[in-house]
Amino acid sequence: MKFTITFLALFASVAASTFSSQVDARVGGDRNLNSNDGGSSPPPPPPLEGEEKYSVYFANSCNKKVGVTAEGHSQVIPPNDCQAFNGQYSDSITYKISGGGIKGGNVSCKNIGSSNNDKCNLLGMPRNACVITIDLCGEPAPTRYPTRAPTPAPINEKYTVYFANSCNKKVDVTAEGHSEVVSPNNCQAFNGGKQYSNSFTYKESGSGIKGGNVSCKNIGSSNNDRCDMLGMPDNACVITIDLCGS
Repeated sequence: MKFTITFLALFASVAASTFSSQVDARVGGDRNLNSNDGGSSPPPPPPLEGEEKYSVYFANSCNKKVGVTAEGHSQVIPPNDCQAFNGQYSDSITYKISGGGIKGGNVSCKNIGSSNNDKCNLLGMPRNACVITIDLCGEPAPTRYPTRAPTPAPINEKYTVYFANSCNKKVDVTAEGHSEVVSPNNCQAFNGGKQYSNSFTYKESGSGIKGGNVSCKNIGSSNNDRCDMLGMPDNACVITIDLCGS
């Protein structure tokens, strides 16, 4: 009988403990059971990548030495030479030049990449080499001597006026108080080759027009073939008579 009571008491204790655990699990159902209990946690964000550094070189293609200054360091680059410049630098480097054709500049080593490495052509250049070229050498500008201004054309340039009559009849021409008969199918100098100003006003009788006003400067030599005369001067002004009338 005593054994039976002891067994029942032990059974009741185990049952009570199991019930308590189940109740605790239900009450604490909203807890993160994986938190600090040996479960896996999200991985930390990757570390920020450090700023890349570059080994800067200056390639001087000038026939004279050039002084370079950047971030407190100055260095002389011999003529037609390439030299490493004082160690590692960030992507953007600002430098000053003395003795060259420019005062300096700012470059991005990332953008330059290896595009200028052939300007150095040094053995053992590192992968992060950044070659900055010095191409503008500041040679003295050629001496320019003053040139004489072109001689302007005379304001009142004179022209030798001709009339080319392509009609089958004679035509009378009058200009500046002088009248002259121009033979049919003929070209002749007007008024014996007298010189006239650029703007020339004339009257005709016996042709299809009454006259006109022309600019000898605009006509130029465009009508010279209508005269086809030997020895015509450079200032010839040929006025054509094409409208012959009935």
